[in-house]
Amino acid sequence: ARPQSNLAPLLQYDASTENVNGSAIVGGVSYSGPIEDLAGQYLFGDAANGKIWTIPTTTFAVGASQRPVSLSIATLRAAQFTPDRGSLSGLTNISLAAVGKIYFSTASGAIYVVEVANP
Repeated sequence: ARPQSNLAPLLQYDASTENVNGSAIVGGVSYSGPIEDLAGQYLFGDAANGKIWTIPTTTFAVGASQRPVSLSIATLRAAQFTPDRGSLSGLTNISLAAVGKIYFSTASGAIYVVEVANP
């Protein structure tokens, strides 16, 4: 039995059955910033392949199901988060800075920042 002090995962995937071809979830951020398409979304990625997904933050709301959530309700954001150079493979961290800037860092030491396109 699991000790009560430990928490069960809220999000998980089976890399062999969900066509992920990855290794582990890199915890992300609840987005609030100027990118409207990401408002109210939780961003997370895979450590091995660098794929980025979003899932509505309401999925984790108080009173919501406590069962682990599958990637079947997540949105793959590969095209939106493909760096101009390099790769997000080896993803180690996702963070959010002031003014809604998103940063990704990788095991190679690279740090990427998401720039908001001007309309």
